[in-house]
Amino acid sequence: FSNLTLKSNFISDVIYSIDPVCDDDENEDGIHLFNLKDANIPITITQEIKYYLTENDALLEKNQIEAPASYHNQIPYNQIIFARIEEENNCYGISKIKLEVKKLPNIETNATSNVCDNNPSYFAHLNSGILDNVEQIDDYSFIWKKDNIEIMNKTSPTLDVNIAGIYTVTIKNKFNCLKTRTIDVTPSSNATFESIDITDLQIDDSNKITINVSGKGKYEYGLNAPNGPFQDSNIFNNIPSGIHDLYINDENGCGI
Repeated sequence: FSNLTLKSNFISDVIYSIDPVCDDDENEDGIHLFNLKDANIPITITQEIKYYLTENDALLEKNQIEAPASYHNQIPYNQIIFARIEEENNCYGISKIKLEVKKLPNIETNATSNVCDNNPSYFAHLNSGILDNVEQIDDYSFIWKKDNIEIMNKTSPTLDVNIAGIYTVTIKNKFNCLKTRTIDVTPSSNATFESIDITDLQIDDSNKITINVSGKGKYEYGLNAPNGPFQDSNIFNNIPSGIHDLYINDENGCGI
């Protein structure tokens, strides 16, 4: 007769973790670059580690991950990798490595607003654009900047401004992941009349008025009614004879 020695593989219950990463590689899909060696699984000088996608692959030594220092997880946000520890080509044990990708703040990244050159008491109300449940606002922190210069002591989710510029708010969530929202605040103003062209005394009463204005606003035009209705065109046709009042409204809210 002969002796047969059987050895069993040890699969550790310990899960080694690589520090979670933020999904900040410009493609928010839960996939990120990892160095599997950062798990720092303890081995002796005579041992080596090989990495596999599944426990069965690690047992059968197939489908080895060939570039563990530059591995992109295949399961978004959370994945377990299996590390086979060998000594002299014998399996010493199999350990698990947890990979985790944290989501960035869920926000609208771009917005526009305006202030009124003619009214310094008019303030634009800027917000951080968070799309998640606002009841969890304490999970975030905020840093506001104007034209890339930090606005000191402004750490709330909103900001009221009356000066035009490029405003940004950098939002950090509870995972310490950052995302920035940019708000372009442009100047506006009420209109200044430059000239009014009148074509009148038409036989068919097809009198016409053309209103020429200047200013930084976005304007709409009304006839004989200070509160509208307004129209986008600066031309009024078929105007009856008589005295008429013209009203120019800034659609950005800077006045009539």
